[in-house]
Amino acid sequence: MSPYYMTNGTDTVTDASDKNAPDSSAPSRLNGGGVMIPEELTARLATLEPLALSPPLTDHSILPDGQESWVTKDGDFDGAELISLTTKQKEGDRSPDQRQDDLAGGDMGPNAENAENAKEDDSLSLADDLEQADQAGTVPKEDGSEEDEADQGEAGKQEPTQEERILNALENLGVEFFRDKSGSTYVTVPARPGDPENEARHAHSLFTDAFPSWLKGEWYRLHKRIPSDSQLKKTMELAKMEATYNSEEREIAIGVTLHEGAIYYDLKREDGKVVRIDEEGWTIETSYPVTFLRKKDEIALPLPTRGGSLEEIQSFINVSDEGLPLVLAFLLNQLYPVGTEPLLFIHGASGTGKSVAARYLKQLLDPHEVLSQSLPSGEEDLLIASQYSKILVFDNLSGAMRSSMSDNLCRLASGSGLRKRQLYKDLDEVAVAGKAGVILTSIDNVVVREDLIQRTYKVTLSEVDRIAEARLDKLFDQHRAGIMSALFDAASTGLRRLSQVEDDESWERPRLIDAAKWMIACEPELPVENGSFSRALEDRQKDMVADRMEGNPVFEALERYVEELGAGERKTYTATILSTTLRDYANGVPGARALSQDLNRNKGDYEDILGLQIEKRENDREEGRRNRKLIHITKLPPEQK
Repeated sequence: MSPYYMTNGTDTVTDASDKNAPDSSAPSRLNGGGVMIPEELTARLATLEPLALSPPLTDHSILPDGQESWVTKDGDFDGAELISLTTKQKEGDRSPDQRQDDLAGGDMGPNAENAENAKEDDSLSLADDLEQADQAGTVPKEDGSEEDEADQGEAGKQEPTQEERILNALENLGVEFFRDKSGSTYVTVPARPGDPENEARHAHSLFTDAFPSWLKGEWYRLHKRIPSDSQLKKTMELAKMEATYNSEEREIAIGVTLHEGAIYYDLKREDGKVVRIDEEGWTIETSYPVTFLRKKDEIALPLPTRGGSLEEIQSFINVSDEGLPLVLAFLLNQLYPVGTEPLLFIHGASGTGKSVAARYLKQLLDPHEVLSQSLPSGEEDLLIASQYSKILVFDNLSGAMRSSMSDNLCRLASGSGLRKRQLYKDLDEVAVAGKAGVILTSIDNVVVREDLIQRTYKVTLSEVDRIAEARLDKLFDQHRAGIMSALFDAASTGLRRLSQVEDDESWERPRLIDAAKWMIACEPELPVENGSFSRALEDRQKDMVADRMEGNPVFEALERYVEELGAGERKTYTATILSTTLRDYANGVPGARALSQDLNRNKGDYEDILGLQIEKRENDREEGRRNRKLIHITKLPPEQK
């Protein structure tokens, strides 16, 4: 039987298994001598019952480096706890925080019998001694000498290191590490730890607070206490190393992904259920071949219920029949992560329910605690926002959008990235990439740049009767699951018809060709006429261009100038002469340089709206005047507009 140690409430420990041991009231030494117990352990040792230990501590009670070991039994734990203090770290040499860390130390896994190492110090731990000795083929003896490992047998086996114990404990908790193709590290954890009937898993980035928070929760669930900062820091360092150098590569997705011809949509639920959509329909799945990244402040979606209708959307969003195809196109594109994301611009006067409409659209497929926000000031903040949401809502914008932000939104719609210097590093860089659907709301015509107009679906709301938002929210919650099911039905139809639409040459290809192709493929399942999406998109984009041109003196001058040209008539000017000519038709026409820039930026709009073809060629210069380019203006025949 293994030896056990007991105390009579004094500052001494007695080897009770030793028949020759002195009376328990007399000082006794472990393995034959007396040793004093530090003050912080006295109170705990005083209440101990005789404790059987395995393996025995006979050979290790006095360590080669001068450490002394005591065994305690704590009511909060299931087994023995070994606390090692070096001779120089006795009571007078250790701070209260250090003593508390020693006393609170314990294994982070469910098996508390694998005791946690004490707080690290300059001297070698027992595990370090064994590891070094194992590499040399010897193990330390009690007196500090060494003998061959073969002579020791089982006693010569290397004990697990602190790192190995931590990794083993994480494995026992069901933690799995992986990385993506860019090298970013992640972890998956059980959605409901301790519930054998729930096999769902949640994925988190190792560079957010999600995994440390989960660890603290598990630590408390198992031990009714929280880990120290040093324990948590050590665990996170090991987790990142394990994910970087000893894990598999996986594809990570936020919200939705397309895998082998099927769409998987994350319902953000604790039970891990997702929607799988293919050409045959849609199903609810708990096992799937993709990994969804969970983000903070997400709200779970309800399980969709069959039999809903997309016409119900107009009960909550005051959009006309002409604008409904564009709203549906935006929503359906959130289920099809291919190509550039369209931007939805909800426009209208005060009191038309723009903010409420944007809120319901986001809640339908991407609910979060924070549903809308102000427009960020720069590209970096915009990309970081896209890391947490599939749909971003920027509410109540005012005035024309800055050119730089317009460009940022164009890049976000296409899926762009940003590289910047890593904090506190001179040469290291970090990359941030993002892609998201964007909803803008404003009274003003904030979308004015041509590139952004071509990526935008604009709907204009009319005034509505006032309804209490609480009542409207209740109705929306009742119908949301049915509307979701109708969207999934339409997406299934889209997958089935996609190849057919690709081969059809009859429809005009707009700028966002992938989004348009997807919408046309889904159209037969929608409460709209076939072709209504293409007509609505063309009409609304022309309206946006006209709004943008309002107040532009060059547009006003060309609009009057073109009335004097015959169909097919062509005129040739230098920039200076054209500027002088146009000033006869409108005030404020800029000089040659600014006029040339305006024609470069807006010539597509002038052709679409005015029917004017404007050409400038690098090698087409006025004879004898090498440095002066010529501008050709042609009025297109009606059939070519």
